[in-house]
Amino acid sequence: MVNAFLLDFVLYEKAFSMRQLMKMDDKMRPFLEQLNTSTIGLMMPQFIEEFGDNKEIDFYLSLSHSLISKKIENAKVSGFQIDKNGNFRFQFNFSVTILVES
Repeated sequence: MVNAFLLDFVLYEKAFSMRQLMKMDDKMRPFLEQLNTSTIGLMMPQFIEEFGDNKEIDFYLSLSHSLISKKIENAKVSGFQIDKNGNFRFQFNFSVTILVES
């Protein structure tokens, strides 16, 4: 049942924008200003050198197996299994793409 539920998400060819999700919640809107290259540049100065200062960024998240399998060979589909000893094994794959304002 859980695997059938997960298949609905991993077969869905869609990426979700972190900016769009944050705009839905009034409590998260102040943090939108922090989604920029300057914030990441505090930890990784080369990020500012490569993309410029104070440019908006967005994170696209996806559970789509086909999008993941294009980047990683032999990637297994998200889901869980119970082995012969009764142990649970979970496989959860997601991709994150960072988009920088041009």
